[in-house]
Amino acid sequence: MELYYEHKNNMHKIQVEQKSDTWEIQIGDNLYKVSASDLGNGKLHIKTNNLVFRTRIFCNGQKRFVFLDGNTYCLKRAIRFSTVHDHVEGEILSPIGGKIIKVFVSEGDIVNKHEDLLIIESMKMEHKVKAPMKGTVMRLQHGEGAIVDTGEVLVDIERDKSTNGQAEW
Repeated sequence: MELYYEHKNNMHKIQVEQKSDTWEIQIGDNLYKVSASDLGNGKLHIKTNNLVFRTRIFCNGQKRFVFLDGNTYCLKRAIRFSTVHDHVEGEILSPIGGKIIKVFVSEGDIVNKHEDLLIIESMKMEHKVKAPMKGTVMRLQHGEGAIVDTGEVLVDIERDKSTNGQAEW
């Protein structure tokens, strides 16, 4: 899962991947192997690189307040806005912010153009996200129940090579 947070006016890209009972978290060039226990009420017991921390996390909208070792960190959830220059073909971006209520595909599935990928609910309305091309689902960034923002990457699809790069109308 790829996340973006703003801290002290700097944007930070965070890659998070669950590995059985631990998490691999990459922030910039640094990779952390983390295990955590939920102590309730936003309190966590965290172990990384043979160091143990007790922390508390409080959420307020898109802001996350992390209390760690006597310091308070305010992180604001950010959206990776794509431009013509940085958009990667096959990245399916969320057209709206909301909650994913249904996922129709899994990684490795072959999808056809206009096939339903998932449904996002926002303000009691449902929005179907469809495949823009024929291809293979390489990565599903979020599962059912996830909250997503407008512009967030939802699914990565690799174009079917048999189309020879031609548009499918």
